[in-house]
Amino acid sequence: MTPEEIEALSPNPSNFSRGKKLANQSKWSLLAMNEEVIWGLCKGSGTNPYKVQVDIGNIAYKCSCPSRQFPCKHSLALLLLHAKDKPSFKEKEQDDWVKEWVDKRKKAPTKKVKTEPDSEEDLVKKKQAQEKTANKRKEQMRLGIVELKVWLEDVMRLGLAELKNEPYDYFLERGARLQDAKLPVL
Repeated sequence: MTPEEIEALSPNPSNFSRGKKLANQSKWSLLAMNEEVIWGLCKGSGTNPYKVQVDIGNIAYKCSCPSRQFPCKHSLALLLLHAKDKPSFKEKEQDDWVKEWVDKRKKAPTKKVKTEPDSEEDLVKKKQAQEKTANKRKEQMRLGIVELKVWLEDVMRLGLAELKNEPYDYFLERGARLQDAKLPVL
């Protein structure tokens, strides 16, 4: 892959620029590859390095870092290193942690690609299901607002000063009930 193709995989430009900074051999204690996968160990802020692996045939990534971006900066860095300095990657058998990931991916069911458009009947069923879901959500929200109104009336009847006597969990439970009623903003 070219650096431009790797940049196109990045979820955002800042993630790519952070990945470029990590695309340095000194940051990696292991760089390895075989015909399917490239993998490495990247020094992070913790005591254990991040385990990074990329399926280069099907373009899939896995990293042990806590990032919620896919691919993360470590995966991008590994791809960039592979693109610019392939000889630095040691050809070897997959490490156990890499083999486990590859095997798990091979066993995973493949998604069926739908080639024919939905029939008129299918579209009607989908629309009905969406309306049913929307109506159920509206009812949950209505009941949540009724419950909130009753609670607020009780608070006003008893006085705001009474709230300071309630434990922290009391307020967490109120918030959870609003969350369940699909009203997290309230």
